[in-house]
Amino acid sequence: MSPPRKKSTRFAVVFLLAFLAVTSGAVSCSQSTAETSWFQNYQTLIAAIVGALAVIIARPTLRRLRKAARARKRSELHEEQEFQRATLSERQDDTERKYIRGLEKEHRHIQLFGFQSAANISVRTLDVFVSLRLTRPRMHAVAGHSEPEFVQEEQGTLAPEVLLKHAFRKNRLLLLIGDPGSGKTTLLRYFALNALDPHGRKKLGLERYHVPIILPLRKVDPGKRFCDALSEWATKKNHEVSPDLFETWLTSRGALVMLDGLDEISSAADRKGVCEWIDNACNAYPGSQFILTSRYSGYKVAEGIKITTDHVQAEVLDLNDEQQEIFLRKWFAAVYRDELEIEGNGEQAQDCDPDEQAGEVSDAVRKFLRKPENESLRTLAGSPVLLQIMAILWKEYRGLVSGRAALYEKATEYLLDRRDRVRGIEPKLPAEQAKILLRPLALMMQESLKTDDLSRTDFIAFLKDRIEEVQPGLTPEDFVKNLCDRSGLIKEFGEQGYIFSHKSFREFLAAGQLAEEIQRQPKRVQVLIRNFDDSWWREPIFFALTLPKPVILPDFLDRFLPDKKHAATFPPLLDQIIREAPQKSIVPFEKILLDGRYSWQSKFNAVMCLRLVGSKAATDLLTRLLERAKDAKLQGRVRDILTDRLGDISMDLQSESGSISILPSATTVEARAHPVSAQPFHNSVERNAEYIRIKGGEFTYSVDKQTVQTDDLYFAKYPVTNKRYRRFIAYLAGSLDDEPAKAFPAKRFRESLLENVADDKEFADYLSKKDNWAELLRSRLDDDKRFNSDDQPVVAVAWYAARAYCHWLTALSQVQSEEGEGETFRLPTETEWEWAASGGERPYPWGKAKPSKEHANYGEQVGQTTPVGAYPTGATPDGLQDVAGNVWEWMENLYRDKDFPAARALRGGSWFDFVVNLQCSARSGIHPVDRFVYGFRVVRAQS
Repeated sequence: MSPPRKKSTRFAVVFLLAFLAVTSGAVSCSQSTAETSWFQNYQTLIAAIVGALAVIIARPTLRRLRKAARARKRSELHEEQEFQRATLSERQDDTERKYIRGLEKEHRHIQLFGFQSAANISVRTLDVFVSLRLTRPRMHAVAGHSEPEFVQEEQGTLAPEVLLKHAFRKNRLLLLIGDPGSGKTTLLRYFALNALDPHGRKKLGLERYHVPIILPLRKVDPGKRFCDALSEWATKKNHEVSPDLFETWLTSRGALVMLDGLDEISSAADRKGVCEWIDNACNAYPGSQFILTSRYSGYKVAEGIKITTDHVQAEVLDLNDEQQEIFLRKWFAAVYRDELEIEGNGEQAQDCDPDEQAGEVSDAVRKFLRKPENESLRTLAGSPVLLQIMAILWKEYRGLVSGRAALYEKATEYLLDRRDRVRGIEPKLPAEQAKILLRPLALMMQESLKTDDLSRTDFIAFLKDRIEEVQPGLTPEDFVKNLCDRSGLIKEFGEQGYIFSHKSFREFLAAGQLAEEIQRQPKRVQVLIRNFDDSWWREPIFFALTLPKPVILPDFLDRFLPDKKHAATFPPLLDQIIREAPQKSIVPFEKILLDGRYSWQSKFNAVMCLRLVGSKAATDLLTRLLERAKDAKLQGRVRDILTDRLGDISMDLQSESGSISILPSATTVEARAHPVSAQPFHNSVERNAEYIRIKGGEFTYSVDKQTVQTDDLYFAKYPVTNKRYRRFIAYLAGSLDDEPAKAFPAKRFRESLLENVADDKEFADYLSKKDNWAELLRSRLDDDKRFNSDDQPVVAVAWYAARAYCHWLTALSQVQSEEGEGETFRLPTETEWEWAASGGERPYPWGKAKPSKEHANYGEQVGQTTPVGAYPTGATPDGLQDVAGNVWEWMENLYRDKDFPAARALRGGSWFDFVVNLQCSARSGIHPVDRFVYGFRVVRAQS
């Protein structure tokens, strides 16, 4: 088809030819009819032709005019739309600028306790507060499956920036878990500030600008849309950001959404709902990244409180020694600068160097903490909040009190009272009177309201009726202002609310009130018993039972130990409470242990508590129980505790009826209960650790379905504990001063082990990594308070370290042997382990019953390893303990996988594993250098 212009041209030519033809005819006609003009005769035709020609000629012009008019109209409409968009964008940009300014102002500084004024220290300098360990994804080994998921990851700790890069490389959510006061919220502030500038974003691995959003989860309603909840919170913080603008940020711009404090939601059901709400948000906004924080107690996979979105889980570690030094120096320097500013620029002030003063005081604190008698305080110093409290107390009192509850008590007294008095300022209320008001308030928030923050109206209303009884004339408003401005215990929350500066202070004060009420009304102790397993109550219960005064632990134990609800297993929280209790009376345990009316499990729990009481009275009570106990499991545990307590000092004890031996004979109750086993073997070079003889036999091996034969073998009753493994590390470090160590010095051991592994190049190369073998072979989690108690199984040791420990036992045994041969100790093979665990027929070590919390520690029900022997119901018929759950155990043999030829086998599952890994046939494998949460059990080969 021809273009319109060419078509118009053709019409014009046709009409011109027609016009010429007509005019030619008209001329000839005029010659014959002269009297009539041709123009007159054809006037109408000529007008029509001229009009047609005009139309034809004008048509393109008209088309161009119409087109231009339409284009002009579209342009005007586009300009109007662009103007509207620009106006809206300008409004959005203005809102975003205000939001960012407010966010930066709010989180740029962090308030430290102990200052005379509102001095602050930049959050950017507080990366020393936290050190992060990246926990690897769970291994999904299935029973009998030959190809588990192998994981290769970085070892040790990661800086926050490296962690975030790693987490967001393949995942969109980072889950941060930590203890109270470990610095989780501070870390979110650090991330938010870095997200605001290009250099910081580069450090965090964010390829483009992400709008930082920090949302405390305690006030979230999971029934609301995600952006509605964000807008509601922003409005409370005086940031007028609409839900639609948040939607734009999350979808088009991308946001770094930091969701803080899952554990601060009091109800477990509500926490489940919030987790689902977060999962839905992650799915709805794929262009944004998410970070979620929680205490260990608030994130319970076993209870369904979990995130299903692909994520990386990391743990906030305690501050190490170097980080503690940096923190103390910064804290003291900030305090001394603050004091100089207040005192002015006098001659004395000019002579003071805050940094020099800070260094001297910091060194003094650390020297104090390094003393052997202050080991418990040294452990607590890993928490940034507790270390800050220690710094306050050291500065004011030049000394520290022992125990977490005592530290909080002293710090609260200082913040409420002493800080002002030493500067000549009269506090609004003395500390004891202030606590009369704050303790019931904190308990009301804990027990009735189940909240961490309170509206200003409710806060004032609560104090109004009570404050007149304490100090007539003092208004609630003045008291609250003093709490905010001077003590720092309370701070404003949003525009119309208050919150304790740190949740742990509210929990401590609530515990103090509850302890006083229990002392007055003993039946009130049921609040602690009823809520003992509730994560919302964990810290208040701990504080209440470990307070220096009033001491309510004996009354609590009288009612708690016989309670059927809690008698099924030994609660890990009870273990921690007994360890830190300032006063450990044996009276509650004596009532339970010597009374035949109570169940063996109640008595077992009492024995587990009693093992932590180091008094002579406790040893005497255990000795009496050893004579009287009729239950094999209970008698065996008592004997193990006495053996471990006395070590190789003495194996005989004096009782009321004369001398008794704590080592069993072939006719003991346990031997009669387990006829398959002969007399146990106690290893004298391992502080008399017990080994149980497992008779050999024939069975079908689960891996290849072949029939195999195993020989008689002695298996260690328990996995190697931290206490026993630390003796090995102390030996390597040259600090173990006993006869075996003197007879076989560490230098000879090194030579012996290197000679033993000469044909194993990988093993030899591993040992050559460091000259300091004590450092090379120590547990990576030796300073982690969740895993490092004496009775917990040692974890985070490489296969090479486990083999070295076995060689050490063998070498010491040979030195002690009169014949010079001794015993041979090693790791078990998979076939040996499976036979000992299953007897060739049991699906689980204990039998056919489905696993429960009475049988083993698994599925993150506890959240950490437990003391060995805490699950006697889960023992094998031969008496082996902790075979399933608690900790994966290294095997002697290779895993034999073509893709991972160096991998060594693992058996038994662990505290974080799925129930399938508790089966006797379940197995996995990992590289022998790996030091995740793997431990080991030793076997003694038959002579």
